[in-house]
Amino acid sequence: MKSSLIAVIVVLALAQGTLAAESPELQKMTDFFESMRTELMATVNKVSEAIQSQTLVQGGQAQMDPLVAQIKESFAPLATAIQEKVTPLTDQLQQRIQPFVTEFQQELESSVSKMMEKVQKLTVE
Repeated sequence: MKSSLIAVIVVLALAQGTLAAESPELQKMTDFFESMRTELMATVNKVSEAIQSQTLVQGGQAQMDPLVAQIKESFAPLATAIQEKVTPLTDQLQQRIQPFVTEFQQELESSVSKMMEKVQKLTVE
């Protein structure tokens, strides 16, 4: 009985020594798993925040769509009224400016013709 008790004590002492020797490796593994857990939690938090942001954007868009449609409906008559008033004014302006544009074009063509004649005279000489 004494010998078996001594054998058990020796085995326990050896086991304790082996565990003490493996302690740095155990610590490294614990640190590794702890860092992995920290990274995983950070990633989960980022994904969660992204999903919440996307949900908020979609909710805001769902609220804005009817408002945008209502604004478009409100401004449609105003846009039509402005177009009805501006179109005659632009037509009048175009009619007033057209003679000046035609005159300018004729003068420009005349100047270009004169320059071409001078260039031909210079090249012939």
